[in-house]
Formats: sequence, structure tokens, C-alpha cells
Amino acid sequence: MATPRLRARVKAALLVLSLGAVLAFAAIGAAQAFNAFGAVMSMHAWIALALCTLFSIGLGAGLMMLSFHSARRGYDARAHGADRAPDEAD
Repeated sequence: MATPRLRARVKAALLVLSLGAVLAFAAIGAAQAFNAFGAVMSMHAWIALALCTLFSIGLGAGLMMLSFHSARRGYDARAHGADRAPDEAD
């Protein structure tokens, strides 16, 4: 019998694979739609587009991760004075 930890890992792996497949189909569809209009891009342009897209997604994910980390650790509350009494606030 599978342990709950193994089930969770299998679910996570299936989620990642299914989202990856959706992303791949979306990318293929976008490329085909782009080419259907007669637009021509060189291989260097496609590589630049892919790298910029990955960089943008990575930057957004990193900033969201920092935002959640900061909120979970309480850095936001301390920066805004939430730990002070109301009469001490500016």
C-alpha cells in the first residue's frame, strides 16, 4: 500500500507533467498561429523570445516567492509597525 507521502509526490509529479503538457501545446499553437499570418522570424529571434519569456517568468516567480516568504516570516508586519501598540504608532 502506498504511503501518504508517496501519494503526494505522485500527485505533484502528475500536476507538473500536465501543466508542462499544457504549456507545450500552448507554445506550439502560438508558434503555428504566428507562422500562419506569414510572419517570419529567424532562429536567433525565436531563441531570444524564448529566453526573454523564461527570464520574465522566472523573475515573476522569484518575486512572488520572496513576497510569500516575507509575509510568512513576519517581515511585512515588522516593517509596517504592526507589532507596536496603537499609541506608539506614528
